[in-house]
Amino acid sequence: MKRYSQSSISAIASRVLMMLGIVVTIGTIVFPASSKGNSSENSAERSSKTSSLGALNAAHTNAAAQANAAAQSRDGLIALYKSTVMASAGFAKQIEEAQATYNEYVATKEAAGYASAYKTYNEYLRANPAPSENDILHWETLNSLQVKIDEATAEAAKAKALESEVLELAANKETGDEVIAALWDLLDF
Repeated sequence: MKRYSQSSISAIASRVLMMLGIVVTIGTIVFPASSKGNSSENSAERSSKTSSLGALNAAHTNAAAQANAAAQSRDGLIALYKSTVMASAGFAKQIEEAQATYNEYVATKEAAGYASAYKTYNEYLRANPAPSENDILHWETLNSLQVKIDEATAEAAKAKALESEVLELAANKETGDEVIAALWDLLDF
C-alpha cells in the first residue's frame, strides 16, 4: 500500500470536492447491486466481514460525525469515499442520459427517412462537397451529442480513479470486491 502525507491527503480531498462541484444534481442515483446482509446471517459470517473491513469499519460512524470529520481522519476519508462513489454514479447517469438522447435523435431522423450511410462528417463531406444546411445541422447535432457522451465518459473515468485512490487511503489493508460490497452495506448503497 502507498503511504500518503497529510498534504497529499488534503490534495485528494480537494480534488474530490472539485469533482463534486462538476456533477449536476441528479434525482436518481443507481448503484451496483450490493449484498445487503440478512437477519439469518450467523455470527461467524458477521465477524468475518468485520475482520475483512479492518479500518473501514469506521463506516459504522453516523453521517453527522462523518460530515464533520477532518479530511485526514478515517471517518473523513470514508465520507470522501462515499462522495466519490456518488459522483461516479452521477457521471454514469449522465452517460446513460446522453447516450439515450443521441439514440433518440438518430431514431427520429431515421424514422423521418434521413438515414446516413456515412459514419463520420468527414466521410460525408468527401462524398458531398457541397452539403445542405440541414445536413450540416444534422452532423453538428450528432457531433454535439457525441461530445456530451465523451465528456461524461472522461469525467466518469476520473471519478472512478479517484474513488479507488480514496478507498486505498481509507483502508489499512488490501481491498477486493467482497470488502467493497461489505463497505457498501455499511454505507447503505
